[in-house]
Amino acid sequence: MFQKYIMPMLLRLNYCMMVDQYGIKMKIIVKLLFICLSLSFLASCASIVTGTKQQVSISTDPVDGAKCQLTNKHGSWIIPKTPGFTTVHRDFDDLDIICKKTGHKTAHKTVKSHTKAMVFGNLIAGGVVGGGIDVVSGAAYNYPEQIIVPMRKA
Repeated sequence: MFQKYIMPMLLRLNYCMMVDQYGIKMKIIVKLLFICLSLSFLASCASIVTGTKQQVSISTDPVDGAKCQLTNKHGSWIIPKTPGFTTVHRDFDDLDIICKKTGHKTAHKTVKSHTKAMVFGNLIAGGVVGGGIDVVSGAAYNYPEQIIVPMRKA
């Protein structure tokens, strides 16, 4: 991508050499601006690579067939019968899970999200803008892929 698109554009900028009244070559300023804009498109690496949604699997131990509702600030998702899975929106906030089944006590579990290691690399490559996009969109975080909610008889 760099050799095919960015390098020819940088070479074309060589023809646009102008010197301002202070002796600073404008081509250097234009190249730096172009490079910064190009990097901004590569920012938010976690958003691009893994997205803002994640699939989670819920099982209720020791019973099957419970109905579970998963909730965070981005929405609410239903699993009609356990074991099952759904796709949730990633977020920094906890994922609240409530499972119900006739003859059993309502089970509640809160699952914390974890920051992905990819975000720290993005801060280096994409700067504060890229990291900020990932944090705000939720792409910087992960919930556990498999969640077990213990249930007891009523």
